[in-house]
Amino acid sequence: MATITLYRNAQRAAYRADEVGEGWSLEPYGDDTEYYSGETVEEEEFVLPEGHRLGETIYGEPAIYRGDDHCPLVTMQGTPCLCSGGRTLALARA
Repeated sequence: MATITLYRNAQRAAYRADEVGEGWSLEPYGDDTEYYSGETVEEEEFVLPEGHRLGETIYGEPAIYRGDDHCPLVTMQGTPCLCSGGRTLALARA
């Protein structure tokens, strides 16, 4: 099984209040701007489910795929999960 590095990012300040919070991402937190500030809180290795792979979007951003289907990374109750094939799969720590 393949492993990937995920980053738990914390959005501390944002233009809209509903954008503040923490979540897992394929990329570390970027630079602060006038309206947004935050930080990468944690970096950890996770196991990709069978049949899934790390790739890139047409814009060069990291993404997870199952075949040709993009599988969005979401955070549910603090756990990184994939939306894949109509199901939500929790990722296991490596």
